[in-house]
Amino acid sequence: MHLDYCSIISKERGIEVLEYIEKFVSFNAYSVSILLDTGSHINLQSSAHRYLNDSLESVINLKKLNDVRYINKFLEKSNEALASGGLFIGNVEVLRSRKKRIFKKYPRPLNTIYYFFDFIVKRVFPKFTPTKKLYYFITQGRNRVISEMEVYGRLYSCGFELVESKEIGGRLWFVGKKKNRPAFNTKATYGPLIRLERYGKNHKLIEVYKLRTMYPFSEYLQPYISDKYGLQKGGKFKDDPRVTRVGKFFRKYWIDELPMIVNLCKGELKIFGVRPLSRH
Repeated sequence: MHLDYCSIISKERGIEVLEYIEKFVSFNAYSVSILLDTGSHINLQSSAHRYLNDSLESVINLKKLNDVRYINKFLEKSNEALASGGLFIGNVEVLRSRKKRIFKKYPRPLNTIYYFFDFIVKRVFPKFTPTKKLYYFITQGRNRVISEMEVYGRLYSCGFELVESKEIGGRLWFVGKKKNRPAFNTKATYGPLIRLERYGKNHKLIEVYKLRTMYPFSEYLQPYISDKYGLQKGGKFKDDPRVTRVGKFFRKYWIDELPMIVNLCKGELKIFGVRPLSRH
């Protein structure tokens, strides 16, 4: 059965993908892996029913993450099925690859118009409560727009640590290693207004209000960004890839901190003094 995995992966995703997966997974009689072409955590459960929880060495999903309606639930179930140190291997079409594909597929100016409406419906609509239901009605949660940092953030929030990633055939293939239990964050938000946990005076934990400047789930990537990019003077991360283009503009002119007036009125902050610190 395990030997069939190679032919399936090769046929469905190509030799290069198979060679990449084989760097991390050995398809032999002794390995315990599950090969999926689904985005459903229910199907993951049915495929893994003969194994106990925490028993799989790897879960390999050939379906792109963009077509998974409940991404975190799927990743959480994968975490549950894997042994400590087990691997989740998946793929996604990230924002930059999507733009490149659309601009290559359609002639100008049609490609610009198409990309604009694609971005509005599949990126902006899910972030607002009034349009979120409309988005799922139109798309059924398929082919959503996802940034690279959001993918990594979701992995970390679901108890994985990024091992490696590589772009193959217009998709980003990634490998996550199970490190912890998922955070099960039910307060995750995509909207423009966010609340962040910060430490104030005497290490008191407060929630500060800000305008979003980073991709969703970026808060889970602090250890990853710290190790890879390090801190600059003032305690902020150097060349932080989690910050969006709009976010850079907001930060430059301190627009993102305007909602903190609410914290000021509540007596949690002062106009002058040390800024509230994040955990890192």
